[in-house]
Amino acid sequence: MRMLALIVPLVANPNWYALKRPEWWLVVVGFFTLVLIWWQAKKTAEATEAMHKNITLQFRPRLQVRAMILISGDYVPVAGQSLEQEEEGEWKIEYIVANIGGTPAYVTESNLTLVVPEGELPAFPPYNNEHDSLGCFSVEPGEQTHRAMTLHRETDIWRFRMLRQEVQGGNTSSGKLFCLGFLQYRDEIGTSRRTAFCRRYEARTQRFDRIDNSDHEYVD
Repeated sequence: MRMLALIVPLVANPNWYALKRPEWWLVVVGFFTLVLIWWQAKKTAEATEAMHKNITLQFRPRLQVRAMILISGDYVPVAGQSLEQEEEGEWKIEYIVANIGGTPAYVTESNLTLVVPEGELPAFPPYNNEHDSLGCFSVEPGEQTHRAMTLHRETDIWRFRMLRQEVQGGNTSSGKLFCLGFLQYRDEIGTSRRTAFCRRYEARTQRFDRIDNSDHEYVD
């Protein structure tokens, strides 16, 4: 009779095992489900990053300095006045930078140096210590940007003025004034590259002619 008294309630409740079964296994299943989701998300992110890296390496940016021209300030030479008093306009060097690659380029450092060498240009470019001469900017793939740099050094401006006065006086020599520098830039994955330029100033046209010298003019 006692055994019957224990069995009857169980028969009356067919889900009796569910009332007594522990639920900790649901927590375990949930934990491993979250771990699986995190692992899949991590692998997807790694695959996306690897694909992005491969695309950047395959279609890397390539900056190229194209046309350069001098925009001379107006002046009226007056004896006894300083250069700042004589100048009525800014002297600028305008230039075009083109990205002939397939991904964006981000310029992090830049330099522009004007030099009058004694003899030929040295093997190592004599850059000055400035690292932001042309500014920091970005160039999208297939894009070219028109930029300008204002000349502030009195020595640089006087060099251009003297050459212009010589041309106006009938001198056909273009002199030996060179404009050289570089653009240090990185791609979207942080790889750093450099483009260098070296141009000889032509006083009659106020343009900068490209010099065929791989030590001074190149696209890395």
